[in-house]
Amino acid sequence: MDQSEAYAFLFTDVVFSNLVITPRLELALPVMKALGAYSSHMMMLYASLGIISAFVLNYIFGIVLYNLYRFSTDQKIMARYLKLADILKKYGGLLLLFSFIPNIGKFIPLVAGFTRFGIINTLLFATISKMLYYAWFLYY
Repeated sequence: MDQSEAYAFLFTDVVFSNLVITPRLELALPVMKALGAYSSHMMMLYASLGIISAFVLNYIFGIVLYNLYRFSTDQKIMARYLKLADILKKYGGLLLLFSFIPNIGKFIPLVAGFTRFGIINTLLFATISKMLYYAWFLYY
Protein backbone atom coordinates (compact mmCIF):
# COMPACT_ATOMS: atom_id res chain seq x y z
CA MET A 1 0.00 0.00 0.00
CA ASP A 2 1.51 3.31 -1.01
CA GLN A 3 1.18 6.57 0.94
CA SER A 4 -1.83 7.95 -0.95
CA GLU A 5 -3.76 4.71 -0.47
CA ALA A 6 -2.95 4.72 3.23
CA TYR A 7 -4.21 8.28 3.67
CA ALA A 8 -7.36 7.48 1.67
CA PHE A 9 -7.91 4.48 3.91
CA LEU A 10 -7.44 6.70 6.97
CA PHE A 11 -10.06 9.12 5.64
CA THR A 12 -12.64 6.37 4.98
CA ASP A 13 -11.90 4.68 8.30
CA VAL A 14 -12.46 7.93 10.20
CA VAL A 15 -15.68 8.67 8.30
CA PHE A 16 -17.25 5.25 8.68
CA SER A 17 -16.18 4.64 12.26
CA ASN A 18 -17.69 7.98 13.34
CA LEU A 19 -21.08 7.51 11.72
CA VAL A 20 -23.90 6.79 14.15
CA ILE A 21 -24.88 3.67 12.21
CA THR A 22 -21.58 1.86 12.84
CA PRO A 23 -20.43 0.50 16.21
CA ARG A 24 -16.72 0.36 15.38
CA LEU A 25 -13.74 2.34 16.59
CA GLU A 26 -11.09 4.06 14.49
CA LEU A 27 -8.34 1.61 13.64
CA ALA A 28 -6.26 3.20 10.89
CA LEU A 29 -4.94 6.16 12.89
CA PRO A 30 -3.33 4.13 15.72
CA VAL A 31 -1.91 1.62 13.24
CA MET A 32 -0.42 4.33 11.03
CA LYS A 33 1.06 6.05 14.08
CA ALA A 34 2.54 2.78 15.34
CA LEU A 35 4.15 2.07 11.96
CA GLY A 36 5.82 5.46 12.02
CA ALA A 37 6.18 5.64 8.24
CA TYR A 38 3.54 8.32 7.76
CA SER A 39 3.55 12.07 8.27
CA SER A 40 1.68 13.17 11.40
CA HIS A 41 0.60 16.35 9.62
CA MET A 42 -0.92 14.40 6.72
CA MET A 43 -2.63 12.01 9.13
CA MET A 44 -4.06 15.00 10.99
CA LEU A 45 -5.28 16.55 7.72
CA TYR A 46 -7.00 13.41 6.44
CA ALA A 47 -8.45 12.51 9.83
CA SER A 48 -9.82 16.06 10.19
CA LEU A 49 -11.43 15.95 6.75
CA GLY A 50 -12.92 12.58 7.61
CA ILE A 51 -14.33 13.74 10.92
CA ILE A 52 -15.90 16.83 9.36
CA SER A 53 -17.57 14.59 6.76
CA ALA A 54 -18.82 12.21 9.45
CA PHE A 55 -20.18 15.03 11.60
CA VAL A 56 -22.03 16.54 8.62
CA LEU A 57 -23.59 13.15 7.83
CA ASN A 58 -24.57 12.60 11.48
CA TYR A 59 -26.12 16.07 11.56
CA ILE A 60 -28.11 15.24 8.41
CA PHE A 61 -29.27 11.96 10.01
CA GLY A 62 -30.51 14.06 12.94
CA ILE A 63 -32.49 16.32 10.60
CA VAL A 64 -34.04 13.24 8.97
CA LEU A 65 -35.06 11.96 12.40
CA TYR A 66 -36.52 15.35 13.25
CA ASN A 67 -38.59 15.30 10.05
CA LEU A 68 -39.95 11.87 10.99
CA TYR A 69 -40.56 12.89 14.58
CA ARG A 70 -42.22 16.28 14.12
CA PHE A 71 -45.51 14.80 12.93
CA SER A 72 -46.12 13.11 16.27
CA THR A 73 -49.41 14.06 17.90
CA ASP A 74 -48.41 12.74 21.33
CA GLN A 75 -47.99 15.70 23.68
CA LYS A 76 -45.56 13.84 25.98
CA ILE A 77 -43.23 13.19 23.07
CA MET A 78 -43.35 16.80 21.96
CA ALA A 79 -42.73 18.00 25.53
CA ARG A 80 -39.60 15.79 25.72
CA TYR A 81 -38.40 17.12 22.38
CA LEU A 82 -38.84 20.72 23.50
CA LYS A 83 -37.00 19.99 26.77
CA LEU A 84 -34.11 18.42 24.84
CA ALA A 85 -34.01 21.38 22.44
CA ASP A 86 -33.89 23.82 25.39
CA ILE A 87 -31.00 21.92 26.97
CA LEU A 88 -29.06 21.96 23.73
CA LYS A 89 -29.71 25.67 23.21
CA LYS A 90 -28.42 26.35 26.71
CA TYR A 91 -25.45 23.97 26.83
CA GLY A 92 -24.97 23.03 23.18
CA GLY A 93 -21.42 24.28 22.75
CA LEU A 94 -20.29 22.60 25.95
CA LEU A 95 -21.96 19.31 25.04
CA LEU A 96 -20.45 19.38 21.55
CA LEU A 97 -16.99 19.63 23.08
CA PHE A 98 -17.50 16.03 24.26
CA SER A 99 -17.70 14.81 20.66
CA PHE A 100 -14.16 13.46 20.92
CA ILE A 101 -15.27 10.55 23.15
CA PRO A 102 -15.18 7.34 21.09
CA ASN A 103 -18.55 5.71 20.31
CA ILE A 104 -20.46 8.24 22.42
CA GLY A 105 -19.38 11.49 20.83
CA LYS A 106 -20.69 10.54 17.41
CA PHE A 107 -24.27 10.77 18.71
CA ILE A 108 -23.90 14.38 19.83
CA PRO A 109 -24.00 15.87 16.27
CA LEU A 110 -27.01 13.61 15.59
CA VAL A 111 -28.82 15.14 18.58
CA ALA A 112 -27.75 18.60 17.43
CA GLY A 113 -29.31 17.98 14.02
CA PHE A 114 -32.41 16.51 15.64
CA THR A 115 -32.92 19.58 17.81
CA ARG A 116 -32.09 21.91 14.92
CA PHE A 117 -29.00 23.35 16.63
CA GLY A 118 -27.01 25.44 14.15
CA ILE A 119 -24.83 23.43 11.79
CA ILE A 120 -21.98 25.95 11.89
CA ASN A 121 -21.80 25.84 15.69
CA THR A 122 -22.14 22.05 15.62
CA LEU A 123 -19.27 21.64 13.17
CA LEU A 124 -17.14 24.24 14.92
CA PHE A 125 -17.35 22.82 18.44
CA ALA A 126 -17.43 19.13 17.51
CA THR A 127 -14.59 19.38 15.00
CA ILE A 128 -12.38 21.41 17.32
CA SER A 129 -12.81 18.86 20.10
CA LYS A 130 -12.03 15.91 17.83
CA MET A 131 -9.05 17.69 16.23
CA LEU A 132 -7.62 18.43 19.68
CA TYR A 133 -8.05 14.74 20.49
CA TYR A 134 -6.22 13.77 17.28
CA ALA A 135 -3.45 16.30 17.96
CA TRP A 136 -2.99 14.93 21.47
CA PHE A 137 -2.94 11.38 20.11
CA LEU A 138 -0.51 12.10 17.25
CA TYR A 139 1.92 14.55 18.81
CA TYR A 140 2.16 13.47 22.46
